[in-house]
Amino acid sequence: MNSPKVVVVGSINCDLTTYVTRFPRENETLMGGRSSLAVGGKGLNQAVAALQAGGTVEMVAAVGDDSFGLAAKNYLQQKGVGIGHVHTINAATTGTASILVDANAQNMIAVAAGANAYLLPSAVHAAEALIAAADLLIVQQEVPLETVGAALQIAKHYGLMTLVNPAPAILGINDLIAGVTLITPNESELASLTGVDAFHGNGIGDGLAQLRSRGAAIALVTRAERGCRFLMAEGEATVPAFNVKAVDTTGAGDVFNGFLGVSLAGLPRFLSATPGTKREWDFTMAEVEWAVRCASAAAALSVMLPSAQDAAPTMAEVEQFLTT
Repeated sequence: MNSPKVVVVGSINCDLTTYVTRFPRENETLMGGRSSLAVGGKGLNQAVAALQAGGTVEMVAAVGDDSFGLAAKNYLQQKGVGIGHVHTINAATTGTASILVDANAQNMIAVAAGANAYLLPSAVHAAEALIAAADLLIVQQEVPLETVGAALQIAKHYGLMTLVNPAPAILGINDLIAGVTLITPNESELASLTGVDAFHGNGIGDGLAQLRSRGAAIALVTRAERGCRFLMAEGEATVPAFNVKAVDTTGAGDVFNGFLGVSLAGLPRFLSATPGTKREWDFTMAEVEWAVRCASAAAALSVMLPSAQDAAPTMAEVEQFLTT
Protein backbone atom coordinates (compact mmCIF):
# COMPACT_ATOMS: atom_id res chain seq x y z
CA MET A 1 0.00 0.00 0.00
CA ASN A 2 1.31 3.46 -0.92
CA SER A 3 1.76 6.18 1.69
CA PRO A 4 -0.84 8.95 1.80
CA LYS A 5 0.58 12.27 0.65
CA VAL A 6 0.26 14.84 3.42
CA VAL A 7 0.71 18.62 3.38
CA VAL A 8 0.97 20.41 6.72
CA VAL A 9 0.45 24.17 6.71
CA GLY A 10 1.57 25.37 10.10
CA SER A 11 4.04 26.63 12.61
CA ILE A 12 7.68 25.96 13.36
CA ASN A 13 9.02 27.00 16.76
CA CYS A 14 12.03 26.70 18.96
CA ASP A 15 10.90 25.09 22.24
CA LEU A 16 12.55 26.04 25.53
CA THR A 17 11.29 23.56 28.13
CA THR A 18 11.92 23.88 31.86
CA TYR A 19 10.94 21.12 34.28
CA VAL A 20 9.58 22.29 37.63
CA THR A 21 8.02 20.61 40.65
CA ARG A 22 4.99 22.90 40.36
CA PHE A 23 3.88 25.88 38.30
CA PRO A 24 4.89 29.31 39.68
CA ARG A 25 2.35 31.66 41.22
CA GLU A 26 1.83 35.21 39.96
CA ASN A 27 5.00 37.33 40.38
CA GLU A 28 6.92 34.32 41.76
CA THR A 29 10.37 33.30 40.59
CA LEU A 30 10.67 29.54 40.81
CA MET A 31 13.89 27.59 40.45
CA GLY A 32 13.42 24.68 38.07
CA GLY A 33 15.35 21.52 37.40
CA ARG A 34 16.72 20.56 34.01
CA SER A 35 15.85 22.36 30.80
CA SER A 36 16.03 21.54 27.11
CA LEU A 37 16.13 23.41 23.82
CA ALA A 38 14.48 21.67 20.87
CA VAL A 39 12.65 22.28 17.60
CA GLY A 40 8.86 22.20 17.80
CA GLY A 41 5.69 24.07 16.92
CA LYS A 42 2.36 22.42 16.22
CA GLY A 43 2.96 22.34 12.49
CA LEU A 44 6.38 20.73 12.74
CA ASN A 45 5.25 18.26 15.41
CA GLN A 46 2.25 17.17 13.36
CA ALA A 47 4.33 16.87 10.19
CA VAL A 48 6.84 14.59 11.91
CA ALA A 49 4.04 12.55 13.50
CA ALA A 50 2.35 12.11 10.11
CA LEU A 51 5.69 10.94 8.70
CA GLN A 52 6.16 8.46 11.56
CA ALA A 53 2.62 7.20 10.93
CA GLY A 54 3.55 6.30 7.37
CA GLY A 55 2.75 9.41 5.37
CA THR A 56 4.83 11.20 2.75
CA VAL A 57 4.91 14.71 4.17
CA GLU A 58 5.60 18.24 2.94
CA MET A 59 5.42 21.44 5.01
CA VAL A 60 4.32 24.95 4.11
CA ALA A 61 5.78 27.11 6.85
CA ALA A 62 8.08 30.02 7.74
CA VAL A 63 11.18 30.38 9.92
CA GLY A 64 13.44 33.28 10.79
CA ASP A 65 16.92 33.87 9.37
CA ASP A 66 18.51 32.71 12.60
CA SER A 67 20.21 29.58 13.90
CA PHE A 68 16.91 28.16 15.17
CA GLY A 69 15.33 28.42 11.74
CA LEU A 70 18.28 26.67 10.13
CA ALA A 71 18.22 23.97 12.80
CA ALA A 72 14.49 23.37 12.22
CA LYS A 73 14.92 23.05 8.46
CA ASN A 74 17.85 20.68 8.92
CA TYR A 75 15.85 18.60 11.39
CA LEU A 76 12.88 18.29 9.03
CA GLN A 77 15.15 17.37 6.15
CA GLN A 78 16.90 14.71 8.22
CA LYS A 79 13.55 13.22 9.25
CA GLY A 80 12.37 13.13 5.63
CA VAL A 81 9.81 15.95 5.62
CA GLY A 82 9.85 18.03 2.43
CA ILE A 83 10.91 21.66 3.03
CA GLY A 84 10.62 23.11 -0.47
CA HIS A 85 7.90 25.46 0.80
CA VAL A 86 9.46 26.30 4.18
CA HIS A 87 10.31 29.98 3.74
CA THR A 88 13.06 31.89 5.52
CA ILE A 89 11.88 35.37 6.49
CA ASN A 90 14.67 37.96 6.50
CA ALA A 91 15.09 40.00 9.69
CA ALA A 92 12.53 37.83 11.52
CA THR A 93 13.10 35.47 14.41
CA THR A 94 11.87 31.90 14.40
CA GLY A 95 8.79 31.39 16.55
CA THR A 96 9.45 30.43 20.15
CA ALA A 97 7.54 28.44 22.75
CA SER A 98 8.34 28.79 26.46
CA ILE A 99 7.19 25.57 28.13
CA LEU A 100 6.90 24.65 31.80
CA VAL A 101 6.37 20.98 32.71
CA ASP A 102 5.45 20.10 36.30
CA ALA A 103 5.96 16.95 38.36
CA ASN A 104 2.63 15.55 37.09
CA ALA A 105 3.80 15.89 33.46
CA GLN A 106 1.28 18.70 32.81
CA ASN A 107 2.42 21.75 30.88
CA MET A 108 1.94 25.50 30.48
CA ILE A 109 3.00 27.04 27.17
CA ALA A 110 3.43 30.62 25.94
CA VAL A 111 4.11 31.07 22.22
CA ALA A 112 5.67 34.03 20.40
CA ALA A 113 4.72 33.79 16.72
CA GLY A 114 7.90 35.24 15.22
CA ALA A 115 8.24 34.23 11.56
CA ASN A 116 5.01 32.20 11.76
CA ALA A 117 3.11 35.51 11.58
CA TYR A 118 4.65 36.10 8.14
CA LEU A 119 3.30 32.90 6.60
CA LEU A 120 0.83 34.65 4.29
CA PRO A 121 -1.83 33.25 1.91
CA SER A 122 0.59 33.91 -0.97
CA ALA A 123 2.81 31.11 0.37
CA VAL A 124 -0.14 28.72 0.25
CA HIS A 125 -1.10 29.76 -3.27
CA ALA A 126 2.50 29.18 -4.35
CA ALA A 127 2.12 25.62 -3.04
CA GLU A 128 -1.21 24.96 -4.80
CA ALA A 129 0.21 22.24 -7.07
CA LEU A 130 1.71 20.51 -4.05
CA ILE A 131 -1.61 20.60 -2.18
CA ALA A 132 -3.57 19.49 -5.26
CA ALA A 133 -1.51 16.29 -5.49
CA ALA A 134 -1.94 15.41 -1.80
CA ASP A 135 -4.44 13.19 0.01
CA LEU A 136 -4.55 15.04 3.34
CA LEU A 137 -4.15 18.63 4.53
CA ILE A 138 -3.45 19.30 8.21
CA VAL A 139 -3.74 22.83 9.64
CA GLN A 140 -3.61 24.42 13.09
CA GLN A 141 -3.85 28.02 14.33
CA GLU A 142 -0.32 29.13 15.16
CA VAL A 143 -0.19 30.84 11.74
CA PRO A 144 -2.49 33.62 10.43
CA LEU A 145 -6.15 32.67 10.09
CA GLU A 146 -6.33 33.93 6.51
CA THR A 147 -3.50 31.54 5.60
CA VAL A 148 -5.37 28.63 7.16
CA GLY A 149 -8.46 29.68 5.21
CA ALA A 150 -6.57 29.83 1.92
CA ALA A 151 -5.15 26.34 2.48
CA LEU A 152 -8.57 24.89 3.32
CA GLN A 153 -10.13 26.52 0.26
CA ILE A 154 -7.55 24.94 -2.05
CA ALA A 155 -7.85 21.55 -0.34
CA LYS A 156 -11.64 21.52 -0.61
CA HIS A 157 -11.43 22.47 -4.30
CA TYR A 158 -9.20 19.48 -5.05
CA GLY A 159 -11.07 17.01 -2.85
CA LEU A 160 -8.48 16.48 -0.12
CA MET A 161 -9.28 15.16 3.30
CA THR A 162 -8.86 18.08 5.73
CA LEU A 163 -7.95 17.95 9.42
CA VAL A 164 -8.32 21.16 11.43
CA ASN A 165 -6.71 21.23 14.87
CA PRO A 166 -8.11 24.52 16.29
CA ALA A 167 -5.24 25.19 18.65
CA PRO A 168 -4.92 27.76 19.99
CA ALA A 169 -8.66 28.42 19.75
CA ILE A 170 -9.35 31.45 17.55
CA LEU A 171 -13.04 32.18 17.05
CA GLY A 172 -12.59 33.05 13.37
CA ILE A 173 -12.03 29.38 12.61
CA ASN A 174 -15.79 28.87 12.96
CA ASP A 175 -16.19 30.55 9.56
CA LEU A 176 -13.89 27.96 7.96
CA ILE A 177 -15.36 24.74 9.38
CA ALA A 178 -17.90 24.13 6.60
CA GLY A 179 -16.77 21.20 4.50
CA VAL A 180 -13.80 20.09 6.63
CA THR A 181 -13.43 16.37 7.21
CA LEU A 182 -12.19 16.45 10.82
CA ILE A 183 -12.01 19.07 13.54
CA THR A 184 -10.16 18.08 16.72
CA PRO A 185 -10.31 20.54 19.65
CA ASN A 186 -9.50 19.65 23.24
CA GLU A 187 -12.06 20.43 25.96
CA SER A 188 -11.03 24.03 26.56
CA GLU A 189 -10.82 24.74 22.82
CA LEU A 190 -14.27 23.21 22.33
CA ALA A 191 -15.62 25.51 25.03
CA SER A 192 -13.99 28.57 23.44
CA LEU A 193 -15.27 27.76 19.95
CA THR A 194 -18.85 26.92 20.90
CA GLY A 195 -19.53 28.65 24.23
CA VAL A 196 -20.54 25.38 25.92
CA ASP A 197 -19.39 24.17 29.32
CA ALA A 198 -17.27 21.29 28.09
CA PHE A 199 -16.44 20.10 31.60
CA HIS A 200 -19.95 19.52 32.98
CA GLY A 201 -23.26 17.97 31.97
CA ASN A 202 -23.77 17.34 28.28
CA GLY A 203 -21.58 20.26 27.24
CA ILE A 204 -19.28 18.07 25.16
CA GLY A 205 -22.18 16.50 23.28
CA ASP A 206 -23.69 19.93 22.61
CA GLY A 207 -20.33 21.32 21.48
CA LEU A 208 -19.66 18.46 19.08
CA ALA A 209 -23.16 18.84 17.66
CA GLN A 210 -22.50 22.54 17.08
CA LEU A 211 -19.30 21.80 15.15
CA ARG A 212 -21.16 19.24 13.06
CA SER A 213 -23.94 21.74 12.36
CA ARG A 214 -21.33 24.20 11.10
CA GLY A 215 -20.23 21.70 8.46
CA ALA A 216 -17.54 19.42 9.93
CA ALA A 217 -18.06 15.79 8.87
CA ILE A 218 -16.43 14.46 12.05
CA ALA A 219 -16.17 16.48 15.27
CA LEU A 220 -13.79 15.01 17.85
CA VAL A 221 -12.72 16.24 21.28
CA THR A 222 -9.56 15.06 23.02
CA ARG A 223 -9.83 14.76 26.81
CA ALA A 224 -6.34 13.71 27.94
CA GLU A 225 -6.58 10.76 30.34
CA ARG A 226 -10.35 10.60 29.76
CA GLY A 227 -9.87 9.58 26.16
CA CYS A 228 -11.62 10.92 23.06
CA ARG A 229 -15.22 11.41 22.03
CA PHE A 230 -16.36 11.95 18.47
CA LEU A 231 -19.58 12.60 16.57
CA MET A 232 -20.28 11.81 12.91
CA ALA A 233 -23.33 11.14 10.76
CA GLU A 234 -23.33 7.46 11.73
CA GLY A 235 -23.34 8.15 15.45
CA GLU A 236 -21.24 9.01 18.49
CA ALA A 237 -18.56 7.05 20.35
CA THR A 238 -16.00 7.35 23.13
CA VAL A 239 -12.56 5.78 22.87
CA PRO A 240 -10.77 5.42 26.24
CA ALA A 241 -7.21 6.58 26.80
CA PHE A 242 -4.30 4.25 27.55
CA ASN A 243 -2.96 4.19 31.10
CA VAL A 244 0.78 4.97 30.94
CA LYS A 245 3.32 6.73 33.14
CA ALA A 246 3.62 10.23 31.65
CA VAL A 247 6.90 12.14 31.72
CA ASP A 248 5.97 15.10 29.49
CA THR A 249 2.63 15.66 27.73
CA THR A 250 3.97 18.43 25.47
CA GLY A 251 3.13 17.66 21.84
CA ALA A 252 0.93 14.66 22.61
CA GLY A 253 -2.01 16.31 20.86
CA ASP A 254 0.16 16.91 17.80
CA VAL A 255 1.19 13.26 17.68
CA PHE A 256 -2.48 12.30 18.01
CA ASN A 257 -3.51 14.49 15.08
CA GLY A 258 -0.70 13.34 12.80
CA PHE A 259 -1.51 9.67 13.37
CA LEU A 260 -5.27 10.20 13.19
CA GLY A 261 -5.11 11.92 9.81
CA VAL A 262 -2.73 9.42 8.22
CA SER A 263 -4.60 6.41 9.62
CA LEU A 264 -7.77 7.55 7.86
CA ALA A 265 -6.27 9.01 4.68
CA GLY A 266 -4.21 5.84 4.26
CA LEU A 267 -7.19 3.53 3.92
CA PRO A 268 -6.68 1.62 0.63
CA ARG A 269 -9.88 2.69 -1.10
CA PHE A 270 -8.91 6.36 -0.82
CA LEU A 271 -5.31 5.87 -1.94
CA SER A 272 -6.54 4.15 -5.10
CA ALA A 273 -8.34 7.33 -6.17
CA THR A 274 -6.72 9.62 -8.74
CA PRO A 275 -4.90 12.52 -7.00
CA GLY A 276 -6.67 15.83 -7.43
CA THR A 277 -10.08 14.28 -8.06
CA LYS A 278 -13.09 14.88 -5.82
CA ARG A 279 -13.42 12.20 -3.19
CA GLU A 280 -16.17 11.52 -0.69
CA TRP A 281 -14.52 10.85 2.65
CA ASP A 282 -17.27 8.52 3.84
CA PHE A 283 -15.67 6.79 6.81
CA THR A 284 -17.50 4.14 8.79
CA MET A 285 -17.79 4.35 12.57
CA ALA A 286 -15.50 1.31 12.90
CA GLU A 287 -12.82 2.97 10.74
CA VAL A 288 -12.87 6.17 12.80
CA GLU A 289 -12.73 4.21 16.08
CA TRP A 290 -9.75 2.25 14.77
CA ALA A 291 -7.94 5.42 13.69
CA VAL A 292 -8.64 7.13 17.03
CA ARG A 293 -7.32 4.08 18.86
CA CYS A 294 -4.09 4.16 16.81
CA ALA A 295 -3.73 7.90 17.41
CA SER A 296 -4.38 7.50 21.13
CA ALA A 297 -1.75 4.77 21.36
CA ALA A 298 0.77 6.99 19.56
CA ALA A 299 0.03 9.88 21.92
CA ALA A 300 0.38 7.56 24.93
CA LEU A 301 3.79 6.40 23.76
CA SER A 302 4.89 10.01 23.16
CA VAL A 303 4.15 11.21 26.72
CA MET A 304 6.52 8.59 28.12
CA LEU A 305 9.45 10.59 26.67
CA PRO A 306 10.72 14.08 27.59
CA SER A 307 10.17 16.92 25.07
CA ALA A 308 8.05 16.87 21.92
CA GLN A 309 11.10 16.48 19.64
CA ASP A 310 11.52 12.85 18.57
CA ALA A 311 8.65 11.75 20.85
CA ALA A 312 6.43 10.48 18.02
CA PRO A 313 6.65 6.67 17.71
CA THR A 314 6.61 4.74 14.46
CA MET A 315 3.46 2.99 13.27
CA ALA A 316 5.22 -0.34 13.91
CA GLU A 317 5.74 0.68 17.55
CA VAL A 318 2.08 1.67 17.81
CA GLU A 319 0.96 -1.67 16.40
CA GLN A 320 3.20 -3.52 18.84
CA PHE A 321 1.84 -1.43 21.73
CA LEU A 322 -1.73 -2.22 20.71
CA THR A 323 -1.06 -5.96 20.65
CA THR A 324 0.32 -5.90 24.19
